[in-house]
Amino acid sequence: MAKKFLNYKQLFQTIENIVILIEKDDTTIYLHFLEDAFPYMQKYGYEQGMKLILAKLTSMLKDNTVGSASDRALLLDFCAAYEKKPERAIKLEKEAVELIFEVTAENALLAANLHANLGGLYKPIGKLELAKQHMETGIHFLEQYGLVPYHDSIPQITSYAVLLTDMGEPQLGLSALQKLAHIIKEYNSDVSGDYAVVQEAMGNICLVTGDVPQATTHFKKALAVYEVLFGAEPELIEAKKQELLETYTQAGLYFREYLL
Repeated sequence: MAKKFLNYKQLFQTIENIVILIEKDDTTIYLHFLEDAFPYMQKYGYEQGMKLILAKLTSMLKDNTVGSASDRALLLDFCAAYEKKPERAIKLEKEAVELIFEVTAENALLAANLHANLGGLYKPIGKLELAKQHMETGIHFLEQYGLVPYHDSIPQITSYAVLLTDMGEPQLGLSALQKLAHIIKEYNSDVSGDYAVVQEAMGNICLVTGDVPQATTHFKKALAVYEVLFGAEPELIEAKKQELLETYTQAGLYFREYLL
């Protein structure tokens, strides 16, 4: 684990050096590089790098001849992700949504992401109806522009299913995920990381509703995919098994024999 962390740290430092030293002969390429690097740093919680990229983007986009409304909306989205105060984060995300006032095929995925993120910010402060409204708007854009099979759509629809479960509508959540699993299988593969993630999500909802056998069926499907994807790394498969077993424990159940 320490070695992996060191590798990530070295990678982040390399990215930081690129951000600082890269020649800006092509402003558009540099801008897109920064926009691609931020989510990666966010995923691993590397705040120093996130802060650096926000400063660079903010400086670049002060020039109205640089970038587009989508770039400025994305910057606000990044600022919201970095913001620690929920109210301030929501304000920033709402401003980002408002910048994309006309949704087109070109910016539909961004618009969907922004609404999903705003919904995700409303959820922890208990504004579930607002969270649902924005998540549904985001999913509408995904469906309207044929973007559901895309990788970025998976966390959006999964989060929506979890929200529905929290609001007392687990069957609607399961239905959304079953539809998503079918689309992934049709347009991509049922031996993919996305398919496994959706199976896990369905398993978690089934545990919440007390349907342990069905939850186990979904978890086993997910594990079968991971065993193919991580075939050369048995320690990752074992780690995933332990993670799923812990899910049973967190649900107040001890059904190790179901999974094993």
